[in-house]
Amino acid sequence: MKSLQEDIKNVISALHPIVYFRTDEEIEVIELISQAAADYLLFSYDEIDGVRWLNERNYKNNRRVLLRVRNQLESLKPDFLEALSFIRDISRSERTIFVVLSADTLMKEENPQSQKSIRFIKNLVNEIKGDLVEDEESLLLSIFLISDKLLIPSLLEKDILVFEADYPSRDEIREILDEFLEMQDLSLSDELKVEFVSALQGLTRSEI
Repeated sequence: MKSLQEDIKNVISALHPIVYFRTDEEIEVIELISQAAADYLLFSYDEIDGVRWLNERNYKNNRRVLLRVRNQLESLKPDFLEALSFIRDISRSERTIFVVLSADTLMKEENPQSQKSIRFIKNLVNEIKGDLVEDEESLLLSIFLISDKLLIPSLLEKDILVFEADYPSRDEIREILDEFLEMQDLSLSDELKVEFVSALQGLTRSEI
């Protein structure tokens, strides 16, 4: 079975507009997305810190992108609509990955502010597909929604691909590996264990 990282690479390559991760392993999923999207701009959003540029160091030698993104980020507030507008602008010219944390809190259809955000995301989806404005370039954008709760607005139902598996953390993988080695009366160096743990990330417990 393919690993989660391979799945992420595939949906990014296919320019699938939205992937929804229902998971408690937020940090691990972000790390896998980061590995799969190493060559693209990667941003996250949460309601406390607003927009964060997660792979800025990858662009230290690209002065054009570095200055443009920094200048725009400096003026942004921790507001989701502003964040979406920023992401739309950047992804018109740069391949961009946008990770939304605690996404369920922003997808509540009964909330007027969320209704605006959902409509904005639908517009982004249409622009990714090139369906919104004729003769306008499609957005180079993939959106990843992450939450421990699955909440999908009706307007976005047909646009979202859902991954619902919970994947073990590095510490948990290490525990699984140690238990297996003990059962088999085997041993590995610490260096090899680190390599095995990295290789096993993105697999479910049963796959490990």
